[in-house]
Amino acid sequence: MDSHYPLDIVSAPNSSTHLNKKVKGRNSCENVFLTYFNCCYFMLLLPFRPVFDNSAKITLKTSPWQKNLCLFFMWLLIIINEVTKVAKRFYKASCSTEPISVNQYCKLFVSVLYACKQFKFLWTAYSKQEKIEKYLNAVSSNSLLQKEGKELNWKFLFNWEIPFIFLILMGYLGSFVRLGMVLGFKMPQYVSRSRIHVFLNAGVSHYVNTTELYNAEHVISFTVELVFSIISLVDNFLTVIFFLLPIPLWKAMKRLERLITHQNQIQSNVFNSKDILTKFEEVKLLSSIGNEVWGSLNLLWILYISSKIVLNFDETIRSQKALSIALLFGTQFLLITTLIMGAEISRIGERLKMHLLIESRSGNRKGEEEEDGAINRLIKQLDVFPVGIGKSAVYRLDYSFLSQLLTSIIITLFVGAPSSSDND
Repeated sequence: MDSHYPLDIVSAPNSSTHLNKKVKGRNSCENVFLTYFNCCYFMLLLPFRPVFDNSAKITLKTSPWQKNLCLFFMWLLIIINEVTKVAKRFYKASCSTEPISVNQYCKLFVSVLYACKQFKFLWTAYSKQEKIEKYLNAVSSNSLLQKEGKELNWKFLFNWEIPFIFLILMGYLGSFVRLGMVLGFKMPQYVSRSRIHVFLNAGVSHYVNTTELYNAEHVISFTVELVFSIISLVDNFLTVIFFLLPIPLWKAMKRLERLITHQNQIQSNVFNSKDILTKFEEVKLLSSIGNEVWGSLNLLWILYISSKIVLNFDETIRSQKALSIALLFGTQFLLITTLIMGAEISRIGERLKMHLLIESRSGNRKGEEEEDGAINRLIKQLDVFPVGIGKSAVYRLDYSFLSQLLTSIIITLFVGAPSSSDND
């Protein structure tokens, strides 16, 4: 384990959050992440899946067959798909006799950005499996995320997480429905924009008549493009994790805030400030490992999806296609919700620091030097190690970052959005 990880929380004998020992209770975040990684495993997107060993610790299990299928089949197809997709855009731009529009330049940039993000994701899954395992164990063993079985009742059915995750899945499945509609109603356009057809026709997307669809060239073009379209949709499932990443850290910080700010909670004999310090070490561990694995990837995802929304907004609205418009606004809603959740993590940390400063300086804590020492250590930890999404040296997802991003999106959408002249 890296030296900057909080080792005391892992090795403390009295800690209920030992990483080698799963805390009893229900952990919805753990269930969501286990489901996600298992889906990726069976879709051949990842060469491993999380399982519990005899000590109730999560380990990443793989097999030679799974590894070979993943690395030399699915990942190879993903790489070929992204490379040829970017090459097609550059080839069309280079063969065009008309000046390249701003919209085309932006789409070239977004396609390269998406390819880089996906390649980095694959490299992360290949090279950082040990850290991914530590992250899953940090989620699984975090005592703030536990919910005892007796707390599970009918109210769980109305938890906000269920419709949020349901909306993510509907957005993902909606992409398959949209592909089916294109194949059913716009087959000639689909073939004419296929990469083989473009490469064979000097970068020009000649319209293909219905009577020409059964030519050998067009059949091959259609088959190859359909395979890559399905690969793109399957590959896109990897990005689902970025909507899920803020949930465990946000929930843990919210529960830590309730513990600290509850009426007279710090002075309670049931839960003292030393326990709160231990809980914060768990949150700190979750933030550390999460940013080690996903920090830079998350930034690439934010840049990609926000740019894509801006570029596709005008074209999608003008298309008057209900499904495309629903997917566009659904993606916008999910992105904003995810970013607000991530920004709220940093804000909760600031609120906690302010509350503890006021509490430590109040006159009600005389004669409690040991408790005050723990509170001061927690204040120092909150100041030195701000919990949140993102690497502090590169970016930090807070309300300042969010406001700048949303301002840029709004200004671009309503003032300077590039007109769409490229339909592909």
